[in-house]
Amino acid sequence: MSTTTANTNPIFQRLPSVQAAVITDADTNVPVTLYTSVSTEGGLIDSISAVSTDSAAAIIQLTITDNAVGTDYAIGEVTVPANSGTDGTTPAFNLLSALLVLQESGGRTIPPSGILKVNAKATITAATQITFVANGGDY
Repeated sequence: MSTTTANTNPIFQRLPSVQAAVITDADTNVPVTLYTSVSTEGGLIDSISAVSTDSAAAIIQLTITDNAVGTDYAIGEVTVPANSGTDGTTPAFNLLSALLVLQESGGRTIPPSGILKVNAKATITAATQITFVANGGDY
């Protein structure tokens, strides 16, 4: 792995990454880490998909932890439809598109050593889960 500094004119992702997290009924109101930037230059999330086995919709909050200041920042809430990506008719859910992030900036920036977390605002149905997959990379 190269230890050179990021290309800054323009800047491109240098270290591609796919990271995942799962929320179950035990994780209600407990933020679960979805993506951690390991670069001292930060990163960019290109997409986040959600696949749900729950027969009810779920409100999911996304937060970013800025480790430089030790603070969590809410970046939005979205409703993941019931059975997204698991019933053969409802597609997997695109969280960044629902937040209108892609239209504005091309992705969601993650600060150096930052952490992107997902959190179910209410208990999801027992014995079900929502799986999140973040595609992106570090600078």
